[in-house]
Amino acid sequence: YGGIVTSDRAKAYDTRPLRRRQLCWAHLARDFQAMIDRGGPAQPVGEALLEHAHGLFAWWHWVRDGTWKRSTFQQYMRTVRASFRVELEKGRACGCPKTAATCRELLAREAALWTFVLVEGIEPTNNAAER
Repeated sequence: YGGIVTSDRAKAYDTRPLRRRQLCWAHLARDFQAMIDRGGPAQPVGEALLEHAHGLFAWWHWVRDGTWKRSTFQQYMRTVRASFRVELEKGRACGCPKTAATCRELLAREAALWTFVLVEGIEPTNNAAER
């Protein structure tokens, strides 16, 4: 298959090049909520990451409904990407083993977080594929 695969983080997809993948942000949002629910040092990490996800979805909907041009979205997402990476770095060092592992995994697959920003027609979730 030569297209871009939007999926969860199942290991079966690790054979695909990161540039041909999009990680599902709906799945990620659930992971960030789990960090919050875990409490302790994971909670502020999860809160920051989930806040980024909520903003990302709001902006994405503005692109889809025509409120924003795609170029505007891409410009705003540069800042989000940088800030999100900082939060993942904090999470990697937060002291909660589960949260740190998730953040390490996302940092290793970082390129697959943002394919939908760069490639028109790619959605940030795999909802359509799961239907």
